[in-house]
Amino acid sequence: MANTNPNMPPKAPWWNPAKFFAVRKSIPVEQRSYTKIYGILAILLFAFTVWAVLDEVMSRRPWKDIQADFKEFKATRLNLEIKKEKAKIDPAVRKELKKRLADLDKQMNSDSYKQTLDDITDLENKLYKAQRDYTFAKATSDETYYYLDEERTSHQDTTKRAKDYREIEAEKVVKLAVVNNLLHQDTILRSKILPIQKAYKEAQRVNDSVYANVIALQRKLDAVEAMPVAVKQTMLVNYEKTNFNNLKMRIDRCETCHLSYSDPLFKNDTIVSTDAKEVKAWLKANKYNDEEHYKIKKLGANKDTTVVIVSALFRLHPNVDLLLKTHKVDEPPAPGVLGCTSCHAGQGPSIVSPEFAHGFQEHWETPLLTGHYVEASCQSCHSGKMDFEGAKFITQGKKLFTDFGCYGCHSMPGYEDVPGQAPSLLNVSKKVTPQWIFQWIKNPKGWGKAARMPNFMLSDDEAKAITAFIVDQSKSSTYAPLAHGGGGGNALQGKQTFFDAGCVACHAIDDYKGDANMRIKEGNLFGANLNKEGSKVTSEWLFDWLKNPKNYLAHSRMPSLRLTDQEAADLTAYIMGHTGVNDDAKSSLTGDIADAGLIKKGETLVRGYGCFGCHEIKGMEKEAKVSVALNTFGKKTPGELFYGNVDGETLGNFRKTFAKEGLPLAEIETHAIHENQDWYTWTIGKMKNSRMYETERIPQKMPNFAMSDQEAYALNIFLRSQTGAFVPTGYGDSKMDPIQQGLDKGRMFVHWNNCVGCHKIESSGGLVAKFINEAFVGNENLAYFAPPYLGPEGDRVQEQWLHQFLSGPFKIRPMVKLRMPTYGFSDPEISTATNYFLSMHKRPLVMTSYDYPVNASLVPSGKMLFEKLKCLSCHTMGGVGANPPKSPDLENTKKRLRPEWVTKWIGHPDSLMPGTPMTSFWISGGKVAPADPQILNGDPYMQVKAVQEYVHSIGKNDIPTPTPYATINGSDKYILPNGDYEAAMLRAEIPNASMLMSKPTGELFAKKKSKKIAMK
Repeated sequence: MANTNPNMPPKAPWWNPAKFFAVRKSIPVEQRSYTKIYGILAILLFAFTVWAVLDEVMSRRPWKDIQADFKEFKATRLNLEIKKEKAKIDPAVRKELKKRLADLDKQMNSDSYKQTLDDITDLENKLYKAQRDYTFAKATSDETYYYLDEERTSHQDTTKRAKDYREIEAEKVVKLAVVNNLLHQDTILRSKILPIQKAYKEAQRVNDSVYANVIALQRKLDAVEAMPVAVKQTMLVNYEKTNFNNLKMRIDRCETCHLSYSDPLFKNDTIVSTDAKEVKAWLKANKYNDEEHYKIKKLGANKDTTVVIVSALFRLHPNVDLLLKTHKVDEPPAPGVLGCTSCHAGQGPSIVSPEFAHGFQEHWETPLLTGHYVEASCQSCHSGKMDFEGAKFITQGKKLFTDFGCYGCHSMPGYEDVPGQAPSLLNVSKKVTPQWIFQWIKNPKGWGKAARMPNFMLSDDEAKAITAFIVDQSKSSTYAPLAHGGGGGNALQGKQTFFDAGCVACHAIDDYKGDANMRIKEGNLFGANLNKEGSKVTSEWLFDWLKNPKNYLAHSRMPSLRLTDQEAADLTAYIMGHTGVNDDAKSSLTGDIADAGLIKKGETLVRGYGCFGCHEIKGMEKEAKVSVALNTFGKKTPGELFYGNVDGETLGNFRKTFAKEGLPLAEIETHAIHENQDWYTWTIGKMKNSRMYETERIPQKMPNFAMSDQEAYALNIFLRSQTGAFVPTGYGDSKMDPIQQGLDKGRMFVHWNNCVGCHKIESSGGLVAKFINEAFVGNENLAYFAPPYLGPEGDRVQEQWLHQFLSGPFKIRPMVKLRMPTYGFSDPEISTATNYFLSMHKRPLVMTSYDYPVNASLVPSGKMLFEKLKCLSCHTMGGVGANPPKSPDLENTKKRLRPEWVTKWIGHPDSLMPGTPMTSFWISGGKVAPADPQILNGDPYMQVKAVQEYVHSIGKNDIPTPTPYATINGSDKYILPNGDYEAAMLRAEIPNASMLMSKPTGELFAKKKSKKIAMK
């Protein structure tokens, strides 16, 4: 109907917005209608509210579905386990138990049994009333007697009170008789059913024992069914810093979805098989009936190998015993509780989607570290370690970074005081020829595939200039080899000496090969490969080097093997017989290298390439590092990296190649800046081809290390660990803790000196045992041949003895095949080694006296046991005893071993050194037992103490004299306490307990400023 009222405002056509607002503008404000606007807005508000609720409940809470799926799946698995456990029980036993319980249950449900129970119930009601009546009667009697006694005391008439008391007492006796009668009836009734109840209880106990595992699983099943669907989180107290440098808490909610991470029920998580039926049966047996539970991969050239990997949502955490039991993960909030993201990274608080939770979104700085890259986090908290148990790749990567000498060009925390990796060039012209130097720097790998010296890709002119400079700067060297020419050696005997003297522990030659794909300086990859040494050095130099390494290089890591002249000559003949050429040599040195301009050009090149970072070069001792610092390289974004002209396909091929080799690069966010341009591919590319990103306008100098894929992968993981991340107090190893400092310095020390080449220390080492086992396979005494395990060393030996031994090693174990060399350590270096061994057992470095009065009452019993157990069938005592001796001479025990350790060792040697040939005389059937029931009343602890006291009582009162560093022309040479080598000087007498007892660690072995020391 048309609007005919002139006072009514015109209607605005709401379906035409432009006209609508034009018409509304002409209508006075007080006459405008808002009904339709409010109606539309209300409808929109309602729609958006419904959408928000649905989005929140259905789209943004996938974890609810995950938890529901997990509960269902775990219940299925538990039912499966219950079924398996029931199947393990003998059917006859199950049948008998079932029958017995059924019979007893039948008896307990019989009418007579139930009637007896009813009678007992009625009787209990009567007894309750009778006991109540008796209690009241007794209370009334006590009250009456009290007043009676009061009347007697006050000499009142007690006739009436006495009569009342007698009547009440008579009533009490009657009521007591009623109670006793009812109790008697109760006993009779209960005796009728007691045998049945006892029999049922015993049958139930047997049943619970037989079905113990089933019952435990059933309880878990009940707990699963009662488990609420809820967000689970761990709070990391004071773990992060805000932009204002204030500490704040981190929240981890990873376990909201990853509910199985610590549940051993989910340990069966992988199967590899070529049989499709086996795979199908395995999936069925483990109830993996949903493709969301697992992924299937096909491997092999013909894709005939099936690998089934269970989803991380239904899998036990790898290395659960090592990692979860040694790290606090989800305990109540407290410093040191690590959660998940401290190791795995990702976006801990987010549970919206896997992509958000794992941090795979643009601009999130710490995405999830997938695969082996999670090992990179170990370095953040344990930066002083060299060996990370259960983390192979970060261990290899850190050692490669050290052994390739990367810190020579790049700054890195922890490497500020580490010397260069490569040999000194101060005397090099007295060792090798210019021709050899030229070919070596042109292509080091031509001399050996395990060479760590990188290829600088030099032109012939550049290589010639550098050769000229290196030769020129060493011309002023005063080094001269020993007068003995090294002739007259027997090469065949030299080969045997090579093994016996322990050269095999550090050097590769002939059949003693190392792994050229992993060039870590440990084992026989520590020193040079000697297969072409005869074409590198002269026999005169080699003989002198073998006899006295410090004559050529004062701070050489090559130790003295205390060789006789004949042994050195034999070794020289053997090694010099191994010759060869540079396999990749395409040119040779020609022309004059004494030209001043050429030498100057070589010096410029050496400075530019930073050769002084690894080598000691005259005049370049104070030069700065030539490349960028790497302390925060691991957190660089793709936008901070330069890709040159490298295309995405080339970068993508790195991912494909490494994945095929079982070395997958970490997953990345989907919004990479450009295709395949990410941190992982860039870094792998740089290590595989150091100059692949070079352009005409941006040259690059990094040399090519010709890394294997395994080396590049391990280094990639180590570099990813370099994020400069803040590690709060209470998390990780404390840098201020003296024990931790001792461990950190010691770990670098034993790696630097290849102690692990011979000895197993902590979780690694003992690499030479492979060659010993091969050489003496089948020998009954093989267990005695390998160098000892040094894990217990800090708890085992006395500090003074260890100092003396390291200053000049002497023979301890008569059957060990290799010779412990003399390293020529200074006192501070010996202090580092000693402190390391002590720190492994939480002991400070304090020189301690272990002299004490022997318990004379125990010595006779100890001697009886010593003789009865035939200790001298393996040991000797002052050279008397086993022939040939297998174990150390016990005469040295008093000054060598700590008495408390000797007691533990005698009592249970296998607990200290698993696999030791030492017999456990006081352990029988896994329990402590006397070695002789007649001695010391059969007390095993007193017997062990008695043997220890006896051995201590007959020990020598002095430590063996240190062996000389070398014997040159009949004269013994020693190393001064400050590490210097001087002819004809004896080492100063070591500090004794009276001098150093309880002094702080830093004052123990202070470096001497003067070389004038007291003669021994």
